Amino acid sequence: MGLEKKLKDPNCMRQYRDSLKESQHFVLYNDNDEEESVGLEWNKIKQSITQSATDNIGIEKQGRNADWFGNDCLRFVEKKNEARKIKLQHETRSKCEIYNNYRREVNTKCRKKKREIINEQLQTIQEVNSQN
Repeated sequence: MGLEKKLKDPNCMRQYRDSLKESQHFVLYNDNDEEESVGLEWNKIKQSITQSATDNIGIEKQGRNADWFGNDCLRFVEKKNEARKIKLQHETRSKCEIYNNYRREVNTKCRKKKREIINEQLQTIQEVNSQN
């Protein structure tokens, strides 16, 4: 289940709230008769919120280009990098031409893939917008 679906799921949200209440209660009412600085108390509260969210909702690992930069683009980039390494070992006109062809091919294919993903996202946004 994706993070967005988990956030909308009432059972998951209830578990998160319960976990958060327990951890906040422990942090706020666990007095050791020592005066703590505001920064230390805030760090404890922040850590309890983060831990509750991580345990119940999860962590979304997504990079800047994770939507469109998939295995296809990665494979093309690796081929281009190999051609570059070969070109750098002994630079000749034919090796430079091969590298430049790979570079052009990678740029066009990745650009095409990015456009496809962005258009799909725009289409879903427009569909949701038209429903409302």
